[in-house]
Amino acid sequence: MTEFGPPEQVYVENKWYDGPRAGVADVQGKPHRFVSQYDEQEDEYLGTFLIWPIGEEDLLLEQEQWRIFVNWNEDYEAGKVGVESHPGQPGMSGRWDEIEAIL
Repeated sequence: MTEFGPPEQVYVENKWYDGPRAGVADVQGKPHRFVSQYDEQEDEYLGTFLIWPIGEEDLLLEQEQWRIFVNWNEDYEAGKVGVESHPGQPGMSGRWDEIEAIL
């Protein structure tokens, strides 16, 4: 197991529970996906992550999808839309669905 310090830049947080659990961040100056490891027996997230590098095209798509979420979340937090309109729900955002199929 290789140990890394904290990421230099976090681009996307796809999952959050008591801290970031999945997303994209720089590790040693290059973008990587990260996923928090989970201990099934203890029923809790660990402080360790699986990481793997991603290319520039995937990074750009991840960021575009993140912006779609951020725009939706602003409306959600303002009470303009409900959770049922989340763009990650199939059919709610055509572009989100396209990106999801590519990623």
